[in-house]
Amino acid sequence: IQNLRINAPTMSGVVLTDNAQFITLHNNTILADTVGTLSTTCGILSTSNLASSFGYGNNASSITITDNVIKGGYYGIRLNGNTSTSYSSGFEISNNQILKSYYYGAYFYYIDGLTMHNNTIKDFRNTFNYGIYGYYMSNVNIQRNNVPDPYYYGLVLGYLNNAVKPATKSIVANNMFGSTNSYAAYFPYVRHVDMLHNTFAGGTHGAYFISSTTATLASKNMDIRNNIFKGSTYAFYHSSTSDSLTLNYNLYNGAGTNQYYYGSSNYATLAAWQTALPAQNANSVQAPVVFAGAKDLHVVNGGPNNLGTPIASITTDIDGDVRSTTTPDL
Repeated sequence: IQNLRINAPTMSGVVLTDNAQFITLHNNTILADTVGTLSTTCGILSTSNLASSFGYGNNASSITITDNVIKGGYYGIRLNGNTSTSYSSGFEISNNQILKSYYYGAYFYYIDGLTMHNNTIKDFRNTFNYGIYGYYMSNVNIQRNNVPDPYYYGLVLGYLNNAVKPATKSIVANNMFGSTNSYAAYFPYVRHVDMLHNTFAGGTHGAYFISSTTATLASKNMDIRNNIFKGSTYAFYHSSTSDSLTLNYNLYNGAGTNQYYYGSSNYATLAAWQTALPAQNANSVQAPVVFAGAKDLHVVNGGPNNLGTPIASITTDIDGDVRSTTTPDL
């Protein structure tokens, strides 16, 4: 399905249901409701109930959504999978403009195998809104997305890879996530993921991680390097501790009395955190970060320059510029 203008001014633009498979939506303009506030409307929706946006089930799999302009809806995109033990799988969402959604730019539940590359999500119609919101997912590849200024979280990944250890780690890389009044990113109980070369610029916290001493909820196997974490209070917040955590070569910029929280302790400075936990952040820095604008998270000062460590799989940045092979920018 390509090169169409799909106009649905009072409803959802495209609805996938009843085990829809092997469908590509390419280079379309999809116009859902850009005025109303009903939670039943979406730019693109997978659901088991045509009267509802909340219909979980075997709705769709192997779906490709590329190079579209998607406007309107309570959700720009909402994909409902099957159950917490049986995810729907195989979704590529790349090179799309997701604009004028009311409350959620993109919303995912019970989804496996999501690739989300080079999307821009902005221009929300409601004061309160979320960028990318996903729970109970596995095998995600989220790279080079620009979500500069939702009110709430720019990115949510809850219980990522929690049920089953994947064959390969998920990756969140080269993204720009902002929030005007909350966390740029929220990661409750995530596992088996690399977070590399991202900007997390929050209205309160740069990023907020939740782990647990309960074995089935403990976060684990995370590689968090070459990121910018900026918040007006905490730059980085991690409740409880994570198993097999690599946390290094990041830039932190907070403004609260305590700028860091890890485990069960506050730290006013990066130096205090490094002293308490010397295995973490040996090469991280605390430094100012200045962005091009409220809706543009490109860095315009030299703070993050040449501070990273080379990552073999990340050779370019969000703009396609080649990264240094010795001292990459963050």
